Amino acid sequence: MIGFAQSESQRNPITLTDEFVELSLVVKATLDILYDHKITTFQDGNLYHHVIEFARKWDMPIVLETISTQLVVHANTASLSSYVNQMFRLAIDLGDCELITALMRAKEGNVWDVLPDQSDTGSELFPVKPLSLGPPVLTPENEQYLIGGGVY
Repeated sequence: MIGFAQSESQRNPITLTDEFVELSLVVKATLDILYDHKITTFQDGNLYHHVIEFARKWDMPIVLETISTQLVVHANTASLSSYVNQMFRLAIDLGDCELITALMRAKEGNVWDVLPDQSDTGSELFPVKPLSLGPPVLTPENEQYLIGGGVY
């Protein structure tokens, strides 16, 4: 990317200082998106939360658009069920209402068979990013509706 610079001032080294967002894995994933324009799996959703933050910080809308597009592609595949929660969190992080709706439609008819596991704290490198929308509060009254209820 620096090779495309138009002037010497644009060729100056880029200093990455954010210990939370600017990790080598995040930069690599971002460059993979920029060069390949696709994502093969959203298995590590926490990585892509950091990529979203990195893309916002460095003003790279093409990365955000590519993630959004790839989420739509993955929403329409048979393997969606294994990563749907990570993908749904990414859609919320992107703030893309059409994408959120597409994921909800893709999972229409699926129900919770057991209470969702809320113990996922992420890996040491990529802790689960807190969303502005807090987790639902389960009370004995509303817990009875969860098992067998709609996924979303």
